[in-house]
Order: sequence, then structure tokens, then C-alpha cells
Amino acid sequence: KVDAVVRTCALAGIGLFGMIPRLMHARPSGSDEFVHLRQAMEAFLSGEVGHTVYMLPISKEFFGLHQAASAIARMTGLPLWPAGLLVVVLAHVLSVLAVYQLIRFVGVPAPGSAVGAVVYTLNPSWMYFNAAFSYESLALPLVLLCLAAAVGAARGADKPRWRSLATAMMCGAALPIIHHLSTIILVLIF
Repeated sequence: KVDAVVRTCALAGIGLFGMIPRLMHARPSGSDEFVHLRQAMEAFLSGEVGHTVYMLPISKEFFGLHQAASAIARMTGLPLWPAGLLVVVLAHVLSVLAVYQLIRFVGVPAPGSAVGAVVYTLNPSWMYFNAAFSYESLALPLVLLCLAAAVGAARGADKPRWRSLATAMMCGAALPIIHHLSTIILVLIF
């Protein structure tokens, strides 16, 4: 029988494993990553956000990814690109764990929830599109975490689970500065 810690570590390992194809490229690839890296560089160097980039003008409105990468770079001393990839790796792992928790909170036993999280990783978008340095790579895991936390708070026995409620509120508050479509979808789901 597998205990909860081993199961969680295995799911986190699957999240890390899913990033291997992306991490094999040591530099940005595709125009989206270059645009987001430029925005992150401007946030890192000047401390300001919201610069207009003509290739992707909407990026000035959703600066959460750029600020997160900049903050990690400043706190760790890492160069900006590896710090940005670290944000994406952490978000990628979070997506698997959030799906697991979401399934757990709706009443599925732990082994079944782990299978559900693994099935989620079979989505080609998770492996390729959600592993890029872009809005969705951070926004989708936050949507999943917000949903899991909201379900967890609602399924509290006699009273709401305050930690879950606080997590859902934090994710819901952060999402509008990260990605517009994810925020709209989350509002529609609720």
C-alpha cells in the first residue's frame, strides 16, 4: 500500500518528468517566449511592468508571470531565463498536484485520484503548450488550484475549511494579472 507522501512525491516527479522536453532547450523558442522574456527583463531591470510590445500588445496588461520570474531571479540570484523556467516547472508540478487534490475533494479515493492526475498529464497540451514560458503555463495551474481549494472549502464537514478558502481567494485574486481567458473561464465555472 502506498502512503500519501510517496503518492504526492510520485505525482510531483511526473510533473518534473513532463518538463524534460522543454528543459532540453536552453533558450526561449517561439515568439511567445521571446515576448514574455522581454517583458520579464523589463520588469527585472526597471522594476516596472506594462511595457507595450508590438508583437503581443496585450502582454502589458497581464504581468504576473513576468513579475514572478523577476522576483525569483532577484531572490535566488539566478539569471532571468532559468528563474522563469523555474516558475514554469513549479507551475507544471502544481498542475498535477492540483488535479489530484480536485479529484480527491470530490470524493474519489487516493489511488483513483492519482490515476486521474496521471490521465490529465496525457493531454498533449500539458506536455508541450503548458510547458512554455507563457501566461497559460502559470494561469492554468492556478485555475486548477483555485477549483480544488474551492471544492475543498465547500466540502468542509460543519464549517468551511479556512485554509482552502484562503487559497481559493488568493488564486482568484492573482489570476486577473496573469491571464485574461483563464480568469473569464474561472468566473464562468463558479
